[in-house]
Amino acid sequence: MCIAIYSPEGTQLPSRNKLKICWHNNDDGAGYMQIKDGLCHIKKGFMKFKHFWKSYQAEGFTESDSVVIHFRIGTSGKMDQTCTHPFPISNSVSELKSLEITSKYAFVHNGIVGRGDVKKGLSDTMVFTIEVLDNLKEYLDDKKILDTVANITAGSRFLIVSKGTVWLTGSWITDKKTGIYYSNDGYKKKSVFISYGTDFHSGYAWDEDSSGKWSFKRAKELNFDKQFDESNFDDTDLESIPYCPQCETKGQVFQFSDNNIFECYDCGIEFNEDSEIIKKDEVATLPLIQ
Repeated sequence: MCIAIYSPEGTQLPSRNKLKICWHNNDDGAGYMQIKDGLCHIKKGFMKFKHFWKSYQAEGFTESDSVVIHFRIGTSGKMDQTCTHPFPISNSVSELKSLEITSKYAFVHNGIVGRGDVKKGLSDTMVFTIEVLDNLKEYLDDKKILDTVANITAGSRFLIVSKGTVWLTGSWITDKKTGIYYSNDGYKKKSVFISYGTDFHSGYAWDEDSSGKWSFKRAKELNFDKQFDESNFDDTDLESIPYCPQCETKGQVFQFSDNNIFECYDCGIEFNEDSEIIKKDEVATLPLIQ
């Protein structure tokens, strides 16, 4: 479902280890931007962590910088450099696909807002930018407009930079120790992805303390410490996995294993084991970026 990270001016930057966890949970490409003097300086298209880290580290960012980072899980569009985030808010396909660009209006997104355009190589986020955000960009400093964006993209999280102000829509997590904003729990040590359909069943877990490799786990009664063997996996093993209350499917679900919170991979809604939505969308305005 991707993860977006925002380190405002005056806060600690995420560690390399924390960024590596985010990459392992969202490894379809990465990018970042610095917000400075009312402009967003975007660099993206990193398809390997070592390339991302080399570029990011070379920037020499400090706590006095305002930095946004995004790690992608592709759900539509191409799995290539051009579909990685951040994006300028523009109706120009060439600008949206640019790997390095500066813009007064920019954003990152965590969620799903449509199907994209396969023929043009555009992700759902890129199409949404062209059809919706670009038409609103002169008004994205208006909270009523942002509330509307939040409502029509329920379950998604946006970080939008407009006229020097950073806005967040959706439910973000603030790390109390560092002050960093995360769009979901994907930065934590462990996360589990459950996915199943008519012809496949699978479960994957990432643990930063392990060897760094994905491992199969058995999805039964929310207990993922048993080895998972696809050959003897049956539907009874899925009885304890809740349905998404918004799109009414178990098709693809993230579970954050340290707190039993689920996130639907399809629509982005977070809910508990009783299929009750636990977070509502809201808009938070952050300090003006100087």
